[in-house]
Amino acid sequence: MADTLGNDTTMSYDSLGRKTAMSDPDMGNWSYEYWGDSALKRQSAPTGVSTCFYYDAMQRPLGRHFRSNTSCPTTLPTLDVSYRYDEAASSYGKGRRTSMVAGGNSTRWQYDARGRVTKVATGVASVSGAREIDYAYDSADRVHAITYPNLGGSREVVTYSYDSAWRQTKVCNASTCYIGSASYTALNQPDIWAFQSGFSQDWNYNARGLLSSTAVGSAFYRGYSYDGVGNVTRIDNAASASQPQFFRYDERDRLVSAGAFSGSAASGEVVRVRAKRRREQRLAHHA
Repeated sequence: MADTLGNDTTMSYDSLGRKTAMSDPDMGNWSYEYWGDSALKRQSAPTGVSTCFYYDAMQRPLGRHFRSNTSCPTTLPTLDVSYRYDEAASSYGKGRRTSMVAGGNSTRWQYDARGRVTKVATGVASVSGAREIDYAYDSADRVHAITYPNLGGSREVVTYSYDSAWRQTKVCNASTCYIGSASYTALNQPDIWAFQSGFSQDWNYNARGLLSSTAVGSAFYRGYSYDGVGNVTRIDNAASASQPQFFRYDERDRLVSAGAFSGSAASGEVVRVRAKRRREQRLAHHA
């Protein structure tokens, strides 16, 4: 297929409809390989790095192995990212992912009888001890409380309250409320929130439901304008009322220029972005 500028993107598939290759003008050339007629075995990037994927007998991911060539070992190698399941040390872990290790860092999960995550313990290779976050739920499976790690003091417990439409209305710890009250529009968008500092933030929307402005008292204001497809074309703010920001896009909705202007003359730096997207960003997103 080709875009409006004549750039071709081609994809190849096998007899089972699985993608085996892709050539993209921005992301480069990619290739894919599969385990027989089942799951993805290899993904090779234009950087020369291949990611090999391994699975258990139930087709659950066991991990990833990175290589500088396109040959994936048929027997399980040392994994760079590994996943484990059903570990006895994890409460109610049967049939669930219970731990992950990547680059010397680890994450472990525990569950309750309803399969909800109750504890996440994270270990960092350069830091001694695990950092634990605990979760508690109400009868409707909504998060009721989160207990954060001890970072030099006692563990903080943050509780959450909801209205009849299941929207969060309060976020509090034992001594104060970060959000004392919260209201919403008929479309469930934030309307007015009251914060611990005594300030309130309100949001306003246009007829299309897009955010048109938001303000925190007289201390903060930001207004937004859009084009016909919802791209932000202008931002006004109280700090520099005489210098609104403007944005332009190409026919594929990619940002091509941005700048701050005073009146009709440019007074701030104008940044022009080439229509050709940054390849590194696309590669990272694709992987």
